[in-house]
Amino acid sequence: TLRAQGAQESAMRFHRFYDARYRGQSFELQIEHDASIRAIVRRFHAAHRARYGYAVEEEAVELVNARSTVAAAREPTAGPSVSASRAGASPHRVERSRRLWLDGTFTEIRVFAREALHAGSEIVGPAIVEQYDCTTYVAPDWSGQVLGDGILSLEHL
Repeated sequence: TLRAQGAQESAMRFHRFYDARYRGQSFELQIEHDASIRAIVRRFHAAHRARYGYAVEEEAVELVNARSTVAAAREPTAGPSVSASRAGASPHRVERSRRLWLDGTFTEIRVFAREALHAGSEIVGPAIVEQYDCTTYVAPDWSGQVLGDGILSLEHL
């Protein structure tokens, strides 16, 4: 999967862990893999001591789960470009307004549709930007600008 996403095999880093606990406990600690089971048990006792302030070294240690992950850095790719002007899109097109409880009173604020914003669009708070998967609140004394890659960047004025 990582290769299909453009990662080079030489950049892949594999990590192996165990979820371990004292026999009878209902919670585990994550312990890094080692080729030596004795080293794993020592690591568990040290992790238990660090987390809970004690270790019971004569107690049996159970390995409950074995986990393996792989991660790789890849060369950054250019993100999607957002056009500076879309047909019919205005950076200040207010879809509607909404009453918001702000500083002890209801205030009518602008609500923008995210898909109506384009590169260079600026919004001064208070405002709300809505899109299908999230809502962004632009607080008073804050502004937002849509960058060329489509990111809505917020900054305090």
